[in-house]
Amino acid sequence: REVFSGGWNPDIDPVVRTGERTSRLTEFLKKFDFAVLRSLLEQYAQRSQQQGDRNFLDAESVFDSYSGDAVFSSAENIIGLNAYVDEDPDANYCKVAESLVHEELHAITDRSHHYDYITGYHRKQAFRLFNEGLTEKLAQEVTAAYLSATAAVSKEKWPEFDKYPVARKFVDNILDRLADALSISRETLWQALIRGMFQNESLHDKELQDLFEETFSPAFFRVLEKAESEEELEKAMQQSGGIQAFAGRIRKWLRL
Repeated sequence: REVFSGGWNPDIDPVVRTGERTSRLTEFLKKFDFAVLRSLLEQYAQRSQQQGDRNFLDAESVFDSYSGDAVFSSAENIIGLNAYVDEDPDANYCKVAESLVHEELHAITDRSHHYDYITGYHRKQAFRLFNEGLTEKLAQEVTAAYLSATAAVSKEKWPEFDKYPVARKFVDNILDRLADALSISRETLWQALIRGMFQNESLHDKELQDLFEETFSPAFFRVLEKAESEEELEKAMQQSGGIQAFAGRIRKWLRL
């Protein structure tokens, strides 16, 4: 499981150990093509009209993770990575690469200041799982492009990526229903959500809050904001209502 942090005390919780890397991580970092990934993420950032410098982290900023698959620390601006998650070498490379891409997306959309944690749509502890579902969905898309571009592993050997399954389903559910209500392509809507992620759009806008509550259900926005488990997201999907009446307001928010 991925861990998020705006910083930690390494004497109490050594999530990431900076310094000498394990041989597994060293081997992975030598094989991974950071230039290709940087180019791919730059394309997304440019399409999203992201302003300011890109916070892309190279191999020098990646260390061993001792808590879950991977972690991005906004306070330290480093990534912790577990370089051994599968016995099969090809599957392991793909899964570790996908975890790295996920954390790079957090890094490149990070606009935190001191303890004001802002990464993508994530604000402090608000909208964490929504941002996770969107980030993981995009990470899988970028990873597929990376693996194709580098030919590091033949496509028939790519494993399934299964992180945040309900959070991804939650995002897919929103995409399907809004695309249908707005009579636009799912891809157009997906790119709009990606743009909002790269531009750190705030979901705390009062008009937007009212929109979500009226569009789905009175409790939907609160679940979207506060959900700590994927079970809560699953329940919100089951309880959400119709959205046809609010298509115009949704178009305005997404700038479509």
